[in-house]
Amino acid sequence: MDAFLLLGAGPWDIAAVLPIVQEAGGTFTDLSEDPRASVALFTNTHLHEHLLDAARTAEARAHAPDHDHDHDR
Repeated sequence: MDAFLLLGAGPWDIAAVLPIVQEAGGTFTDLSEDPRASVALFTNTHLHEHLLDAARTAEARAHAPDHDHDHDR
């Protein structure tokens, strides 16, 4: 597996997966600011930065104001 995005994970979920990913040479980033319900990205080292950029871009777009309907006003 090249990448795994774990949504709504608790710390115990990450703790269970992290040693396996690290032993396989992979890496991990917690993308959430809420420690109770994390969004975690696990990848191989070749894809990590690219997928982090994609995830952060998607998150920024999801939180951006919707200007598509400005012309309707």
